Parts: sequence; C-alpha cells; structure tokens
Amino acid sequence: MKKALIYSCIFHILLFIFMLLLQDYFKSQQPSEPVSIIIVPIAPQMPKMPPSVKALPPKTLEKLPPIRESKQPKYLSAIPKGNQGQKEDKQKETASTGNLKTEKHFTELTPKQSPNIFDKDVIARLSRKSKEKQELETSRGLSFSAKEFNDWGYLERLKEKIERVWQYPPQAAQRGIYGDLYLRFTIDKKGKLVSVELLRTSGYRMLDDAAIKALKDAEPFWPLPDDWQKNTLTITGHFIYTLHGFYLR
Repeated sequence: MKKALIYSCIFHILLFIFMLLLQDYFKSQQPSEPVSIIIVPIAPQMPKMPPSVKALPPKTLEKLPPIRESKQPKYLSAIPKGNQGQKEDKQKETASTGNLKTEKHFTELTPKQSPNIFDKDVIARLSRKSKEKQELETSRGLSFSAKEFNDWGYLERLKEKIERVWQYPPQAAQRGIYGDLYLRFTIDKKGKLVSVELLRTSGYRMLDDAAIKALKDAEPFWPLPDDWQKNTLTITGHFIYTLHGFYLR
C-alpha cells in the first residue's frame, strides 16, 4: 500500500515536470515580432557666430558753460576811498624809482663785466700776446747768432738747408742719448764753408760728428749779401738733441 502511494507521487511529480517543459517549448516556438529600427539623420552643426555688437548711438558733446573770470576786489586793503588815488600814485613813483636804480646799477656793471672790444688796452694786450706767440714759435726753430749781421732772411734759409740734411744718429736714439753742443763755422763771400770749430761738446762723439757732418753736407751755401762788406761771415750755432727730436738754435 505504501509503495503504491510512493509510486503515484513520483509519477505525478514527473508528469508535472514534463508539462512545464512542454509549456516552455511551445512558448519558444511562437514567432517573435520583428524589431523596427528608425535611423534619424543628424542635423548639421551651424558655426558659432560671435555675438553681435550693438552699435552705440553717437554721443553728442555738450557745450561746456563759459568760464567766468573771478573778479578780484580792486582794493584789498581797507583804505578810505579818498586816500586810494594818493596810494596808487605813491606806488607808481616807488616802482619807477626802483627801475631807475636797477638800470643805473646795470649800466655801472656792464662796462666792467663786458669790456669793449675796440678798447685800446684790449687791442694792446692782444697784439702783445700775438708777438709773444710768434717769438716762442721762432725760438723753437733753428736760429743762429751772428754779430753785426742783420739779414735774418739769409740766416733763415741757411738753417733750413742745414736742417734738411741733419740727422739724429740711430744708435744714439736707440740708447736714449741726448745733449747739445755749440759749433762755430765760417762762410766766405761765395757761400763756401771755410772752417768748423767745436766750441762746446755734447759729451757724445756721435752727436758732435753728426752736427759737423750736417754743416759739410749742406754746403755750398748762398753767396753773402752785397751789403755785407766783409769777405767772410762767422756764425755760432747751438745744436740741440732731445728724445722728442732735434733742432738747431
């Protein structure tokens, strides 16, 4: 009896499971509804436009009111009306006298501060300075001392000719040797060098020999002037050597 009950329960359970499986099978066999897909086109993107600037209406310049001049009181001090005219007259007189004083003071100072260019003293000072400058320039060049001989044009040409051939010894310049010497030389009427005498040595044989050689190389000189009554002319020359140059004096 118990076994029949157990078998019947198992049978009903299996039947129930079978019925569920059949139900699921028939559901899967039913045709499914088609799925419709709608394609929507994308709208084209418009370029972003800058925000429009609103034109402002032109501003009309308003006319400014005219500036009113501030009227100052005619009389700042509390002076009675009867004395005002006298006060003004006194002020004008003091101002005029002050101006005259300043003009006189200016006229007194101006002659002292700005001297007249055409003054005799000024012209004399300027001429004196120019003469001193010329004397300094001539003393820097070559000059001779000759007694009783006043033809300076002849002496100037003579020293220029000697300076053209006179040379500073190269060895003395390299060794830094410098000095001065005195030479006495004589020229005859025709301009020929007659004699040369060393009055004072420079202390260096090469400097003395260079000066004597310059005199011998520069001859013949120009004939003596006709107004020179003597047959010869004796000249004493001062030959100076310095590291910055050399010149005959």
